[in-house]
Amino acid sequence: MQRKYFLYLVLGICAFTAAYLYYQDTDRKNSIEKYFYAPKVGDVYKIKSDNEDGEHWLRYYKLAGINNNQLVFYASKMMADASADILLNHFDTTRQVIFTKIDLQEIKEGKWKNDKKNNTTLVEIVRRN
Repeated sequence: MQRKYFLYLVLGICAFTAAYLYYQDTDRKNSIEKYFYAPKVGDVYKIKSDNEDGEHWLRYYKLAGINNNQLVFYASKMMADASADILLNHFDTTRQVIFTKIDLQEIKEGKWKNDKKNNTTLVEIVRRN
């Protein structure tokens, strides 16, 4: 009898986790579609890439300005190997990173590569009101 309850508990936890992960993934994709073509200063772009060792890293970029076909960002002070929203409020405002709109479109599509980062993808765009 006790095994039966334990099994129900495990199945319930698994079902909840699967539903939560599906919701998170859908929410992130929706945020990209909603904000990508209407950037606003203060938006935070979460970008995941692989380094030369094949390790996954996540860096946050806060939109500082928009100049013609370029978007100017402040990079987060830290990188993480997983999404951790504590990084959202810590940016290096002394150094700017510039992406063109073509770069960001390629990042969104997962096609952008440079000499240091591969498999770069846009994970989410967060807009704080």
